[in-house]
Amino acid sequence: LSNSSVIMEDIHVIDSSLHFINDLLRNMLDMQRARHQQLEIHTKPTHLLLDVLKPVVSMLHLRDLAAVVQVHVECDPPDLIVNTDPLRLKQIVLNLARNSMKFVQNGFIRLVARVEHGEDDDQEDNDDGHGDDKSNPKGGRGRVVLSVEDSGPGIDPEKR
Repeated sequence: LSNSSVIMEDIHVIDSSLHFINDLLRNMLDMQRARHQQLEIHTKPTHLLLDVLKPVVSMLHLRDLAAVVQVHVECDPPDLIVNTDPLRLKQIVLNLARNSMKFVQNGFIRLVARVEHGEDDDQEDNDDGHGDDKSNPKGGRGRVVLSVEDSGPGIDPEKR
C-alpha cells in the first residue's frame, strides 16, 4: 500500500471509531434511562452490510494482525435491509467479533448475515397465493440470521 492509501485507511478507521465512541456514550446514557424505564429504541431501516457489518470490520481492522487473522463478511442478499436499532445491533456484533479476536491466533473471523426460509414462512401468503416478499421465490419473508464465526479453538466441552 502506498503511504497516502495507508493514511486514508487510518483516517477512515479513526472516523468510524469516533462515531462509534459517540454512539457508545449515548448508549451509556440510554442504559441509565433503561434503569429508570425511560429507554427509547430507535428502529429504522438498516442496511446490514453497509450500516452494521462493514463498520464493525473497520473497527476491528488491525494492520498488525492482518497477516494472521482475516476478517470476512458475507451478506446474502447483499442489499439486506432490516428494521432495527442500528447502534445496538452494531454494538452486539462488535462485541461478539472482539470476543472472537481474543481467541483466534491464526485463521479467520467471519461476520455473516443471511435470510433463512423455513416451512412456516409459507404461512404468510397473501390473497393471490404468493408470499409478501417478492425477493423470496418460496414465498414468505423468512428470518434474518446474524452470526459471528471464527477458526478459534471453541469452548471446551467440559466448560459448556
